[in-house]
Amino acid sequence: MALLSALVIFSCTSVQKTEKKPNESVDPVALNYEKGVVKFWELDGCQYLIETANGKKLNPGILDTAYAHDGLKVWIRYKQVDRMNICMSGITVDIIDIKKRYDD
Repeated sequence: MALLSALVIFSCTSVQKTEKKPNESVDPVALNYEKGVVKFWELDGCQYLIETANGKKLNPGILDTAYAHDGLKVWIRYKQVDRMNICMSGITVDIIDIKKRYDD
């Protein structure tokens, strides 16, 4: 009975997902990430676009709410897709991976 009680107590621990800063020794550019900044876009049926360091505007369609903050600096990996979208701005993309950026 004591073993069963201990098993129940220790199996009920909660797991918290925390975002860690990326390892500074890893070069995100070498891993095909691009620097970007999330921008709230009020025009043309858009909500949030990601503007890359070289000026491209990426339209992810749906952006996870954790990243839907105007001015948020991110690292992003994406692929361009050919699909209809009500947003009349930017390149339509699927996000492969996105991470908060802590530089600058």
